[in-house]
Amino acid sequence: MMPMIVFADYEQLPRLLALSRMAIPKCDVWSEELQCGVSHAIPSFSVFRHLDMYPRIADRSLDAVRLAEQRGLPRTAARILKPGEAVRYADAGFEGMVGTVQRIKGRYAIVEFPGCNYLANIPSNALLPVAA
Repeated sequence: MMPMIVFADYEQLPRLLALSRMAIPKCDVWSEELQCGVSHAIPSFSVFRHLDMYPRIADRSLDAVRLAEQRGLPRTAARILKPGEAVRYADAGFEGMVGTVQRIKGRYAIVEFPGCNYLANIPSNALLPVAA
């Protein structure tokens, strides 16, 4: 089994700790198909601790991880950007800035950033949706 890292909302920490301490972790969810509650087994996991604390990681600091993951996806699985969509660019001095896709040009998106007097031509796989 390959090790995996999952990031979750910090507010979910008590629930995750309780699940990680269960002998056989399971989660009860509603099944639309069966129209009833069902239990799902959850693979065993642990919650990372550092110096006896559970570290809080700022969402923006995960942009580099998100970009690496997005670049590793096959093109057919990559997100398709649309004109008018708000995006973040985590590289080259635009780090953390939010811009708006003006148009798509092949593998590039033409993005307008507030306060800039020009449109930036950026590879689509280097952009993240604002909601992420």
